[in-house]
Amino acid sequence: MRRDLERRRFLQSCFLLLGGAICGAAEVTIEDAAVASSFIEKIGYSKAARVLEIQLRSRARYRYRGVPEAVWVELMRAESKGRYFSKNIREKYPCERVAVP
Repeated sequence: MRRDLERRRFLQSCFLLLGGAICGAAEVTIEDAAVASSFIEKIGYSKAARVLEIQLRSRARYRYRGVPEAVWVELMRAESKGRYFSKNIREKYPCERVAVP
C-alpha cells in the first residue's frame, strides 16, 4: 500500500513538472518533517523534482512545483515559517491541493 502511495505521488509530480509528458524511471520521494509553527504542521521537499509540500495545521496539504532549493532552505531557517511561506511561496509557484497521507 505504501509503495502504491509513493508511486502515485511520483507520477503526480512527474505529470505536474513535465506538463503531462512521459517522465523518467527515477522515483521522487518527498519526506516531510514536523516543524515548529502555529500555521504549518509539516514541510517536505524533493531536491530532484524541486517540489515542496506544505501541510497546514488545518490538515490541508499543498504541493508547489519549481521551488528552488534555496527557497526551501530559507523557509526551514525562517523564524516564522508561516510568514515566510505567505510572502515567498504562496501564490508565487504553481500549486495543487493533495490528499493528506
